[in-house]
Amino acid sequence: MAKTFSAGGVAHGAKYWRLTIDVKESGGERRRLTKTTKIACTKNSTRGRSAALTALRQWRDELIRQAEAEDSVGSGTPTADYAEDFITRHSEVAPATREEYMRAVRDLRLARIGEVPISMLKPSDVQDWMIWLRDERGLGSASRNKKHGVLAMVCKYAAAIGDAPIIATGLLKAPKDLPKPVTSLTESSALEVAAQLRARLPEPLALAGIIALMTGMRRGEICALRWQNWDEDRQMLLVRHTLAKGENGGFVLRDNPKDPSGRGAFRDIPVPSTLAAALASAREAQRQRIRGFGRWSPSLFICGNPLTGAWLSPNVLSFRWSALSAAMNWVGTQGDPVIFHGLRHTFATVSIAQGCDVMSLASILGHKDPSMTMKVYATALAAPKRAAMDRLGDFYS
Repeated sequence: MAKTFSAGGVAHGAKYWRLTIDVKESGGERRRLTKTTKIACTKNSTRGRSAALTALRQWRDELIRQAEAEDSVGSGTPTADYAEDFITRHSEVAPATREEYMRAVRDLRLARIGEVPISMLKPSDVQDWMIWLRDERGLGSASRNKKHGVLAMVCKYAAAIGDAPIIATGLLKAPKDLPKPVTSLTESSALEVAAQLRARLPEPLALAGIIALMTGMRRGEICALRWQNWDEDRQMLLVRHTLAKGENGGFVLRDNPKDPSGRGAFRDIPVPSTLAAALASAREAQRQRIRGFGRWSPSLFICGNPLTGAWLSPNVLSFRWSALSAAMNWVGTQGDPVIFHGLRHTFATVSIAQGCDVMSLASILGHKDPSMTMKVYATALAAPKRAAMDRLGDFYS
């Protein structure tokens, strides 16, 4: 093992015991690591010291294991193996994101680049991989960019610790396709679909569709909505949870929906009176359905099964919606039946056409950066820009 660790020590902190361990690197450099525990301490008292020493030993053992694992890979390790090792040990991300990273690793293994040692990776190797992903895997620009980003993250780490002389991906941008317009309903089609959905209430599928069409919420956020998230007095839907994919492929309820600030803040979405009426109608229907089987509770899911208390799976929602969309011939702007996520796009494009400013729209959609909103819906922004220029023309005429 290249690194060596001191026995370490414990000391009183302001409120909690603090741990320190000295590290000697392979090159002889020394540095001190510190860590604050959750073990409370009192000045001039040994209370909690034994627990702090136990935590110190556990931390030191963990550092040694990490150092030994780092020694198992190096500059001669094939890129795919190096990437998998990095993601396994260093990537503290949600299970769904980790799975996305591992899909990139699987694509590295399928191509020649996966066998190239990380230290010998060249921009031409990355370029060949990008072309392979496009021509052999049939991936679009967005998917290729994600995989390129994973490899760039791995190469940046390899260069930082001396396993790679250059950041190969930093010298080459992922090839881009021409921007693909989003698939949404036209304004007239949106009105027609909304009317047909209201006629199908209180069916959960119809209610979910109306919520997406009038708020732009994601399917996981809609399926996670409970009646306690409906603030009827303020006419607000409170986005507090989402159903995200877990490690086993199923969905788990998480309390970290995407938000515009990027700091874990929650979103409160104002709803139009039409949606408020639909929610009131659906809630009353749910009360009637559960009567005789048990007490209705605001903790029940808005689009779930009130008899079992189960949520509606996002995958089931998408499947049922696609079947309904095809049967009803709800065709989008690109000529295909509108999938459920297309309702989110419809909300955004209709909002822009009706004069909603980009900052407000980004906040409602949960985009961290308004530039993302502008990038995705650039085509929809053309109509308001044309109208603005026409008004300017009228001013000067």
